[in-house]
Amino acid sequence: MTALQYVDGHCSNFRKGTCSGISWRDDGRQVLIKELANKPCRLKARQRCPFFEEALLPVLKIKITREDRASKEAKGVQDDYKKMCREAKA
Repeated sequence: MTALQYVDGHCSNFRKGTCSGISWRDDGRQVLIKELANKPCRLKARQRCPFFEEALLPVLKIKITREDRASKEAKGVQDDYKKMCREAKA
């Protein structure tokens, strides 16, 4: 599974390739991330996404510690995202 496939099924901001740009503060209130809101998904454009790094990567890291199918899938997504970030810098 690629990072984009994972986002399509797990990112609360992903809507038909567009980012809603919503995040949460530590106190639980919603906040709009203006640089992401109503713009094309950054992962779809092969760019780093702060919401993915803040909200989804930690979940993947927890799954990776387990010894099961979900662990292998999570590791694949994480590796794909790292590769995408390296390519974006080049």
